[in-house]
Amino acid sequence: MSVVVRSWPARLCVLAAAALCLLAATARAQAADPAVFDVGAASSNINPDGPQYVGGYGYLQGPTKATHDDLEARAFVVGNGDKALAFVSVDLVGWFAAYDGVNAPYGIDATRQKIADALVARGYDVGRESVIISSTHVHAAPTVVGIWGTIDPNYLKKVSDAAVSAATTAADQTKPSEIWTGVGDVRSFIWQNGQGTNHPDGFATDNKLPILWARDPDTGATNALYANVPNHADQYQADDNDLEMSADWPGYVRRKLDAMNGGTAVLAQGTLGRQEPPGSVTAYSEVEAQGEIVANEIQRTMAKATPLTDNTIAANEQSMQIVADNEDLLLAINFNPTTGSQAATGFCIELYQKCTIPRSKQAPYFGPGPDDDTKTIGTSVEAARIGDVAFATNPGEAFPEVNWAIRDSVTAPRQVNVIAQAGDMLGYYYDRDDYTSQQFGSSDFEDYNVGPDLAQANADKAIAALGQIGFATTPKTVHAPFDSSVPAKPGVQWYPDEYESTDPTFNILGSAAKSQDGTAPVPTEITWDFGDDTTGTTAVGERFDHTFPGPGTYEVTATVESNSQTRTWTDTITVDPPLTATASLASRAWDGARLSVSTQGGQGDLVAARWTCQDGTETTGLSVTCDSASAGTAKVTAVDGAGNTATASVEVSKAPPKPAAKLKIVRAKVKPGKVKRGKAAKLSITVKNTGTAGATSAKVCVKVPGKAKKGVKAKPACRKIGKLAAGKSRTVKIKLKTTKKAKRKVKPKVVFSAKGVKTVKKTVTLRTKR
Repeated sequence: MSVVVRSWPARLCVLAAAALCLLAATARAQAADPAVFDVGAASSNINPDGPQYVGGYGYLQGPTKATHDDLEARAFVVGNGDKALAFVSVDLVGWFAAYDGVNAPYGIDATRQKIADALVARGYDVGRESVIISSTHVHAAPTVVGIWGTIDPNYLKKVSDAAVSAATTAADQTKPSEIWTGVGDVRSFIWQNGQGTNHPDGFATDNKLPILWARDPDTGATNALYANVPNHADQYQADDNDLEMSADWPGYVRRKLDAMNGGTAVLAQGTLGRQEPPGSVTAYSEVEAQGEIVANEIQRTMAKATPLTDNTIAANEQSMQIVADNEDLLLAINFNPTTGSQAATGFCIELYQKCTIPRSKQAPYFGPGPDDDTKTIGTSVEAARIGDVAFATNPGEAFPEVNWAIRDSVTAPRQVNVIAQAGDMLGYYYDRDDYTSQQFGSSDFEDYNVGPDLAQANADKAIAALGQIGFATTPKTVHAPFDSSVPAKPGVQWYPDEYESTDPTFNILGSAAKSQDGTAPVPTEITWDFGDDTTGTTAVGERFDHTFPGPGTYEVTATVESNSQTRTWTDTITVDPPLTATASLASRAWDGARLSVSTQGGQGDLVAARWTCQDGTETTGLSVTCDSASAGTAKVTAVDGAGNTATASVEVSKAPPKPAAKLKIVRAKVKPGKVKRGKAAKLSITVKNTGTAGATSAKVCVKVPGKAKKGVKAKPACRKIGKLAAGKSRTVKIKLKTTKKAKRKVKPKVVFSAKGVKTVKKTVTLRTKR
């Protein structure tokens, strides 16, 4: 056996190393704490005041000002110190970066600058690069881009003003918030397993649904939510619904999330190009089903979200010039008048069933091209970051491969979220060499493709912008791989109204399509294996209910056959056990009742709780304080990570009295009992706070009656005690100095006082002798 004896220097090195390890561990623990931001969200109504043409489907639908549900501009603002970002989403098919003439102040870039100026006025150091404005691309809102009808300058102004109002209101209403992030998946909601009108079979889709969830650091309440859903909002058609306009499923989802979780939900689009929902029903009933699945997946994503620990906020904007060679689109821009009565509205060409495009024809937005058949289109691409979450914009409907190139270029972010139809509306874009006419089929991709270089240019500019705000990047090439095994196969896909619920009955839509090459006709039926030992057959396009036997996870498979070709689509449905909730009274005080709620069963994660306090006031949070002093029953609705709800109640007692200090003079005694004139006696005073709250600025004074002052003086006249806790006592001593003129019997008063508390007094007797 050997013994190693370390010298003091060696021991010090070991201790220093241990200390460094401890410091590093502490630093990591501190770094892991959730960052706190200032977050606000708000909405402004943009229902039209006068008749408008509807944008998205068909020529000259309208004019109408009727709405089925509200059109809105919603904003999500995040601040930290003097840095801020504003995300604004507006219910339009699209909105141009810039306009000319009387419309010039109301393009996206001008509106972004107004919002940036408003943020600067509120103490933030930002420019327009910190403001991202996008369109939800609904196909049942007024057009402000021409094409389907002329535009109304007054409505364009209303939209711009509403965007500014929503953003500034959100900035004014910010609350301290943790931001929790996650990425959901809506693969079955995006048609991808067959040829579609605007989806070429054989190409992968972007199924990512990212969220930012702003939560109160103390109560867990939802302050705001921002989500990017990668799909078209084009199910509802106004001309099939009495020319009533609609915010389609984004509007439905916002309202549902607001009601379910509290706060304000802002929805913007993720990848849009060649991404469409299944189904062909244009009524609002189909919008409801689509809204249900999107809301359900957002709720599920909230349940698995984690908090940001980095409080960085940054943004960058890159200008982009691309060659435009689409003759029809260029003609529609060039034909739009710059003078005369139609300069503000544009006009329509009956022969072509199209209207002029009022996008700006001024530099840097429009200019000469490399030859007589082309022009140059100018726009911008933005990137932003909140912590280690990155954002990049598409100034139109980029195909998924554009955004894969952007995501794949960034090293080690938490996530890279794309925002489509942001900053401009430049149509579909992709690498033209990746696709054939057969693959595009009956789509309008080529009709609304501006030029050959926009896809790669968008990716390059986004990557450059992300590099400017601190992300390590490597440029990537835009390319869409093709699955050559599918062109002869029929298509099939289904989606439920929810992925997960305690209700075992799910509503399902099954869709099917002919093959891309046309050799396999549309199947006539879909066969089902529900994963619960039951099977079935339905017609193509049929909506039906299926009830599963009980809690569990079920793999549901739909199968079609056509021209001896078979295809399947499988996804998962989860039936949760029943959700129950328990409400508890954690504490009761004079200034409020502290309440909390817990749940059992359901999806497993408590996401939100809506309370009605015993006096009827409403609040949200996983733990809350009801301020009322009254007694009664408080009720709560708990919401889990699948949108399941359960209710509970708790009795709240009447509030106890407000804690207050109460003063008492316990003892006041003069020694000696009789003092010789010219000598001093000692007055010993014991005081106590017999109340339930501490006393402050407490002091004990002795006051000698006026006529006796010549013979007796208190030294000192007062003794300061300061703070005296509830139930505590203190003894002070004061001298009573006498003179030869002192009377035989003097009765000084002891006065015990404190701030905001009733003063108490006691008379003592001082006897003197010659």
